[in-house]
Amino acid sequence: MTHYKIITEKDNIILKKKDNKFKLEAVKKVKLPCGIIDLVENLEIYNLFKSLNEEMVYKCKIYKKDNNSDVILYIKNFLNDYYLDENYYITFSNKVNRIDQNHIELLGTKNDIIKDGYKKLDIDNIHLDIKLVDSELNIKLKFNIVEDEMPIYIENNIGLVFRKIIKNLIKHFSE
Repeated sequence: MTHYKIITEKDNIILKKKDNKFKLEAVKKVKLPCGIIDLVENLEIYNLFKSLNEEMVYKCKIYKKDNNSDVILYIKNFLNDYYLDENYYITFSNKVNRIDQNHIELLGTKNDIIKDGYKKLDIDNIHLDIKLVDSELNIKLKFNIVEDEMPIYIENNIGLVFRKIIKNLIKHFSE
């Protein structure tokens, strides 16, 4: 039985990996009222990801449906030594589960959206859990990379992209 290995642990954010599975945990004091729960519920959190991380996420598309929505995040080329000059996107079907007024989760699964001219970074089993306890914001993110034959350092870079997105999100809401 293998355990999760820590990739990085700084700025109150821990990023761990086991095989192709990533776990990220972050805790930070925030200004109240925070508003993050409502942003998650109406899926505007993804547009905030883009605006806070324009050096990495240059476009966000949300296709809302009744129970699930499809999300596409367009990622700038950060893997140019591996995939050369391709553009990237991450896409998944998304379901919102509001647990209570201070706790919400997004559950994402791989979808089949194909964008010509872009390289798809396949991720699956996405679970973003956001909880506000008093003035403390707790964020947990889990996801799996589904790519075949991707070098470990590329997988780790994808994990670090998500870490930076969450870091900037927390910074946006912190005191």
